[in-house]
Amino acid sequence: MGQVKLMDVGGGRMVKVRTLKLGQVLLLESAGKRQSLGELVMASLDDEDRQYIAGLDYDGENSEGVMQKLIAGFQEVNPVFFRKPEKELTGSQTSSSGRQASSDTPLNKP
Repeated sequence: MGQVKLMDVGGGRMVKVRTLKLGQVLLLESAGKRQSLGELVMASLDDEDRQYIAGLDYDGENSEGVMQKLIAGFQEVNPVFFRKPEKELTGSQTSSSGRQASSDTPLNKP
């Protein structure tokens, strides 16, 4: 269920990225362990999925750098999850909406 994408996160480590539900979350499968994208992902999980992956942390040496690559990959696999609701871009924020369109995904490097 969901799209699957194989990503190189550096250091010779390949991670399989899979979406669980459209617009919600994906799991990272590496070395037989399933890992979440931290609080960002945990916040979007329902109770059953949260219990399933609770307590599994990323054990890489450069966790922050790896996390950025994984989030960027997540955006490619399921960009709808990162799209801001239309109502947030209207009203008093319209002056900055043009800038938000390109800067609301700062971890996605060109």
